[in-house]
Amino acid sequence: MTKFFVGLYNYFERHKVLFYLSLSVCILFMALFAAQVRFEENVTSFFPDTKDSQNAINVFENLKIKDKIMIMLSGKDGVADADSLIEAAETIKQDLQQQAEGTLIKEIFSKADENLINSVGDFVYDNLPLFLSDEAYQRLDTLLTAGNIAALMQKNYSNLISPAGFALKNYIMRDPLGLGSQTLKHLQDFQLEANYELINEHIFSRDGSTLLMFITPVFNTGSTGKNDKLIRLIENELQKAEKEHPQLVAEYFGGPSVGVYNARQIKKDTLVTSSIALIIIIVFISLVFKHKKSIPLIITPVLFGALFALCLIYFIKGGISAIAVGAGSAVMGIALSYSIHMLAHQNHVSSVQQLIKEIAYPLTVGSFTTIGAFFSLLFTCSNLLRDFGLFASLALIGTTLFCLVYLPHFLKGQAHVKQGAVLRFIEKLNAYPYEKNKGLVGGILVLTIICLFTSQNVRFNEDMMSLNYEPAHLKQSENKLAELFDKKEKTVLFVSTGKDMGDATGQYAETNRLLAQLKEKGKIKDYASAGQFLIPEEVQEARLKQWHNYWTPEKKARLRETIRTEAARYHFREHAFEPFFQWLDRPFQPLDYQNEITTRLLNEWQTSADSLTMLITQVRMNETDKEAVYPLFQPKEKVVIFDRGYFASQWVSAVNQDFYLILYISSFLIFFALWISYGRIELTLMSFLPMLVSWIIIVGLMGMLGIEFNIINIILSTFIFGIGDDFSIFIMDGLQNKYRTGRQLLNSHKTAIFFSAFTTVIGMGTLVFARHPALQSISLISILGMIAVVLVAYTLQPILFRFFITAPASKGLPPYTLTGLARTGGLFLLFFIGCLFLRLLIAVMTLLPIRKAYKKQVLCQLIHVTCKSLIHIATFVHKERINRTGETFKKPAILIANHQSFIDILVLLALTPKLVMVTNHWVWHSPFFGAIIRYADFYYVGDGYELYVERMRQKVKEGYSIAIFPEGTRTYDGRMKRFHKGAFYLSEKLQLDIIPVILYGNCKIIAKAQPFNVRKGIMLTEILPRIPANDATYGTTYQERTKNISARMKKEYARICREQSTTDNPVFYENLVQNYIYKGPVEEWYIRIKVKMEDNYRLFNQLVPVKGQITDIGCGFGPLCYMLSQLSEEREITGIDYDEDKIAVAQQGWLRTPHLQFVYANALEYPLPESDAFILNDILHYMNYEHQRTLLLRCMEQLRPEGKLIVRDGNAANTRKHRLTRFTELLSTGIFSFNKTTEQLCFTSEAQIRSIAQEGGMQLEILPNDRYTSNTIYIFQKNKPEHE
Repeated sequence: MTKFFVGLYNYFERHKVLFYLSLSVCILFMALFAAQVRFEENVTSFFPDTKDSQNAINVFENLKIKDKIMIMLSGKDGVADADSLIEAAETIKQDLQQQAEGTLIKEIFSKADENLINSVGDFVYDNLPLFLSDEAYQRLDTLLTAGNIAALMQKNYSNLISPAGFALKNYIMRDPLGLGSQTLKHLQDFQLEANYELINEHIFSRDGSTLLMFITPVFNTGSTGKNDKLIRLIENELQKAEKEHPQLVAEYFGGPSVGVYNARQIKKDTLVTSSIALIIIIVFISLVFKHKKSIPLIITPVLFGALFALCLIYFIKGGISAIAVGAGSAVMGIALSYSIHMLAHQNHVSSVQQLIKEIAYPLTVGSFTTIGAFFSLLFTCSNLLRDFGLFASLALIGTTLFCLVYLPHFLKGQAHVKQGAVLRFIEKLNAYPYEKNKGLVGGILVLTIICLFTSQNVRFNEDMMSLNYEPAHLKQSENKLAELFDKKEKTVLFVSTGKDMGDATGQYAETNRLLAQLKEKGKIKDYASAGQFLIPEEVQEARLKQWHNYWTPEKKARLRETIRTEAARYHFREHAFEPFFQWLDRPFQPLDYQNEITTRLLNEWQTSADSLTMLITQVRMNETDKEAVYPLFQPKEKVVIFDRGYFASQWVSAVNQDFYLILYISSFLIFFALWISYGRIELTLMSFLPMLVSWIIIVGLMGMLGIEFNIINIILSTFIFGIGDDFSIFIMDGLQNKYRTGRQLLNSHKTAIFFSAFTTVIGMGTLVFARHPALQSISLISILGMIAVVLVAYTLQPILFRFFITAPASKGLPPYTLTGLARTGGLFLLFFIGCLFLRLLIAVMTLLPIRKAYKKQVLCQLIHVTCKSLIHIATFVHKERINRTGETFKKPAILIANHQSFIDILVLLALTPKLVMVTNHWVWHSPFFGAIIRYADFYYVGDGYELYVERMRQKVKEGYSIAIFPEGTRTYDGRMKRFHKGAFYLSEKLQLDIIPVILYGNCKIIAKAQPFNVRKGIMLTEILPRIPANDATYGTTYQERTKNISARMKKEYARICREQSTTDNPVFYENLVQNYIYKGPVEEWYIRIKVKMEDNYRLFNQLVPVKGQITDIGCGFGPLCYMLSQLSEEREITGIDYDEDKIAVAQQGWLRTPHLQFVYANALEYPLPESDAFILNDILHYMNYEHQRTLLLRCMEQLRPEGKLIVRDGNAANTRKHRLTRFTELLSTGIFSFNKTTEQLCFTSEAQIRSIAQEGGMQLEILPNDRYTSNTIYIFQKNKPEHE
């Protein structure tokens, strides 16, 4: 990928017109479509859009009652004159209607509608059969008896002759029997309790102190921009009224007013804080970079990214939440860091191409993982969060592309330019090795441990209302409303929904039925509904049928006769009740809910919008009862409880669950991307761990400071996680580059990280001056988060990288791997279990009445079995035992062995159960197995051999041999050290034979310098012939025997080393692979595959001399050089290559010794050393024929007598196999650009090679080298007969 961006840069540099044309077209194209994106301000985009919540969203959008604004007019000091309040109210209403009715105000409700009150009776009687239940018909049966009719006629007569008779006349004529009286009483169900009263048809509070007006805006609460004008208008009118009526107090409150003031405060806070941040950042950047173009160059990629995102959003979905774009601007802090990285790093490179090479990889990986973190928001159930994630992801993609494609053309390498004092100071600050500051590292460690516990205290604040900004005058108005109406209980709306009125009324009836049961149980105080008048269609039809069946012609005739008879007794006119009989005969129809009277009567109880009908029930209940009541309605999809606090907490709870989903998905994506990028899970964990520790510290500090998570700052945590991920990747890139090539990029990356963190902290930190609670909550967590992320990235990653990778490599040891640590942990665990078992056994045996000698014999047997089992379990080790004399160890002897590793002890104890050892201090006092060996009668060398001679003699009589390491301690490099005389002294004193044991390979499995890294290898044990005590061959005194037997063992060890120094030894392959791990997945897998295909370079090892100067031209990463060096330490090897990067990688191997060097040079020009062998392995075809000839002749000139020139290359004459050879090389150089070439590939033929050999006076041997390709080995040699 790096080569792609470098190639693109070079192409555009050669075609400047095309560069500016492509940039202009891109910007114009994106701007054209970005301008057409719809920006939506709907606050309900916050809510989850799951199937269960869709109804709630629709209700929230369309419920009119939530958007009302209430105006309260009262007198000062509680003194109120109703007439003056009514006068002021009428003036305010008139002025508001003149200025805003139809544009901003839909309706103003200030007094009862007299016409509506008069129409209610008509509505009831026009639809009376629909309102009669079964109980009502039982009442009718009672009313229609002759006696009851007579009583009612007498009552009607009395009412008519009373003072109110004139008003009651029409009602009596229409319904002389009071058939509809009970239904009229149900109108009282429309109110919960009489918490208001009417004065001159105007609505007042119950105490008469406050007049109330209700404004229904045209726009809903979420349309803050449009409602802002309305709120200003209302405030102006109320101020005007207070001036005209000095004793008047005019206040207002409502959802739209809170929304408007929140929007105002957010805009004000954002403007102020952004201005402060922008000024600080501009001044800072100007001081640091001292270049007029710096600020535009930093900001332009961000603007390009935003345009890129909006352009793609137009094609993806056409519109986006304006809130999401606003929140997405926070992501610009990450986007800024990309351009800052580019600008900061140009001061450390000599060319733009080098800048791209060094920045492209970490920038691409970092942006990909951050994009993945934001992309995970697309899996949440909130449309707003999805929009935020989409915008943030696309913006970062656009910014990254601009930084890598277009930005480099405006930069230049400035390594030679002297930097300003501020930049030099910042770079010096970042060059400080924070990981070596023990106080800082210890402080972070202690803080992390503390934060692990304090993080448990952090809670999630589900009360979204607490994030609202509410000015003092609105808070005062809200409190006044609570005093006037709510008291202890709270009114909650239960909204029954349906696709039409018929569907909704069925659910409405079910809701009211359940509420009636809850009222009986005392779970709610009361409820009010229009349930008596909002009736399901099937119920209406049934009631109409029941009415028709009830009023048979006979019953009507009988009733008519009875009423006339009784009416005549009170002198009513004969046809006085004819309207009643006509009404009784009329055909009734189902309710018409579109009727004007019906609509006005039920206006506050029903709402319809977008094929959704909503019917409202008002419920008064205590706050404490909500927990019990609300869950009963949750399974009912068609019922929405409109409680702002509850609704918000439900949504926040859903987002809280989403957050963990986001965390898991983004963590997985980041982890997987890093794993693919690094090719090693160890590097992935090292990059990932700082993010985890940072998160623990952030949450822990929140717990200490009492900061709660809320819906705003938990989203911000995604941002911190993303930028922390970037920091980790850049730190890892710096560390890996130093290990891989020796290039120092870490300080440059740390400087860029500092700039990025600084701009982010300033940008977010200035929100601490904001007055809005939500913005304030962002500032503190962002400051804490960035400080934690930077400190952890500066310390933890370098410590881990140094401990596991660079520290071992600097000592000539392989770096740790997860596999190796797992092997080590497993074996040490088994060893510990074995020791624990033996110690328990000793404890048990001390209680048994058995001879102590027998107990010790049993223990030695078990020690033998345990050691043998541990060696057997280590299946990754190739085990070999050579015992040419068939030694059985039945006859006691002194076993002496070279000491390379801790496992030497296990190897010797596994030879025979009848064995005790002489141990050094750390073994004797080991907390794990010290007690075991002391009980088994092992001996401590520190006490002196003289002290133990007699005890040892007794042990020998029991048949035990004694094992001693004459070197006294383990060696670091496997070479035998000087032997001490103790073993030979004991042999003389006890007259015991000596059995020399040679141990090989153990130091490669567990090295003394790296005891906790168990590696693959060979465990070879060779038991040499027994040396009798009286054998004078090695001398007659123990001093002479020490010297001579030591020389014999060193000679035998050297022999074994030579025998094992072959390509069949798996240790060399493992070492070679581990020499290239952590240097990139390409390098590691290239070495794994290449060396396997080359059969561990078996043929080359056979062809080149064991001793002498070997020169490998075109050595690449140097695997052949390293393999040949491992197989013989007497070879002086020089690797030459013209690929600077490959030579840099080769030079940084932990296997490198003073006998091995790598040179970056063109072999055609470099003064070649005089050599015993030259190797040209697969490189000739990268140069033209003339250059090939020149190079071969130069090598021949520098070849020592009897030296060899070994060439391997494709034979163009072998046309059948050569196609595959050419194809693989085209892949290597053209497609993957793995091998560097400046010329066309030029393969030679066998004839051409013979011609050059003849010209150089060399004899040539030819060996076909591949079954499938045309690769051929040519061996040029002096003074050798030619073999065909």
